[in-house]
Amino acid sequence: MIILGIDTSSSLCSAGLADGAEIVTLIGQSSINLKHAHSEKLITLIDNLLRESGVDKKNIHAIAVSIGPGSFTGLRIGVSAAKGLSFRLDVPVVGVPTLNIIAEKVRFLDEPVHVAMTSRKNEFYYGVYVRGVCQSDTAVVTFDEMISKEIPILITDTPEAFKDKFSKPVIILDKDFSFPDMFCLMKL
Repeated sequence: MIILGIDTSSSLCSAGLADGAEIVTLIGQSSINLKHAHSEKLITLIDNLLRESGVDKKNIHAIAVSIGPGSFTGLRIGVSAAKGLSFRLDVPVVGVPTLNIIAEKVRFLDEPVHVAMTSRKNEFYYGVYVRGVCQSDTAVVTFDEMISKEIPILITDTPEAFKDKFSKPVIILDKDFSFPDMFCLMKL
């Protein structure tokens, strides 16, 4: 069972292919990091990935797409592409929350992981995860609300903004953790 993954929730535009027959095995993935280029590059990115992986689009059985939170325009592009491909290929589309994809990368950690992605000025999309399982509804919180929380581990797309701002020590993971991973998207 071949799964096509699409993520356009951030500045990174990504596509991936996985074999999900028994356990999810990554076949290939490709990303570009160009702001405001998702609408121009996504389909070409998918076509190139299919060609380089030797997978015929007729063999795709499902499409997984990130559904946010994230860039509204980016999400519309990704979901629209997924829907169009789903109609063309007659396969189902599964929407996966972006914060869940990000938290899945660190599922092995026992401590609660707080994910905070930039929303608007001084606000963040926020969720708490334990071993990859969401413990709260996604919320929008301010910077001041964030630094008032007791957070053992933080994943954010703006780690520099939080450095030395918490009253207690916080492990702030590298910014690379804040980008959704194709394997995690297709696994969920």
